[in-house]
Amino acid sequence: MKFKIFLLSIVVLSLVGCSQKPIYKLSPANEDIDLSEGKEIAFRSDSLFETAINFEYFTETEICFYTYFYNGTDSIIEINPSEFRLSGEITNSDLKLKTKVVHAISSEVILQRIKKEKEDVKRDHHLLSCANCLLATLSFVFIDDEDEYADEKRGNTVINWIGNQAEIESATEAKLQKLKRKKIFWENEVLKKTFLHPDEEIGGLIYFPLIQFKICKISLPFKKDKIHFGFKKVQVN
Repeated sequence: MKFKIFLLSIVVLSLVGCSQKPIYKLSPANEDIDLSEGKEIAFRSDSLFETAINFEYFTETEICFYTYFYNGTDSIIEINPSEFRLSGEITNSDLKLKTKVVHAISSEVILQRIKKEKEDVKRDHHLLSCANCLLATLSFVFIDDEDEYADEKRGNTVINWIGNQAEIESATEAKLQKLKRKKIFWENEVLKKTFLHPDEEIGGLIYFPLIQFKICKISLPFKKDKIHFGFKKVQVN
């Protein structure tokens, strides 16, 4: 009996292992790299300008990188993440190489979206509060004064109104706090359009829409030049 249980355990563990979802990361391909806290950082460096980038993580809809720039020139350089491009290459079912290009997600666009979402939350709060108040008022109106349970029904109506309003307030506050945290993150952690003065440096996260690929190239345009970094998808489990 114990032997059968042992065999069954092996089968179950094998099935669990086979069904494990693969986890991927992006590693620099044919790039000068530096290792820092387990991260593979690809970099370009000369006497005037330094650029570095490393893969951070995948989300369900995005790919995140961290980027760093140092301006050693004697002129101002514009850093505009919305012009950063990621081109991914993958072989389709016909064994033909297919390339798809996406631009980095603009933090300005996301912040405007957050502002709109905040306005929508406040509007919904107002509508729900009005509906809750109207429902309580109608409940009072239709209570028959001659009903021996009229006072009890009025009390229950007030209790329901207070409970419903508390739920509305709690849900609204939770949504507003979530939007606030998101706003702070995109304002402080994500790279925004900026002008880098001589001897200044800047770093921040950039996000690209998630696309399927085996290898990709990130292009960072500066003035009339472009800096390219190659990455390959590697399974880590």
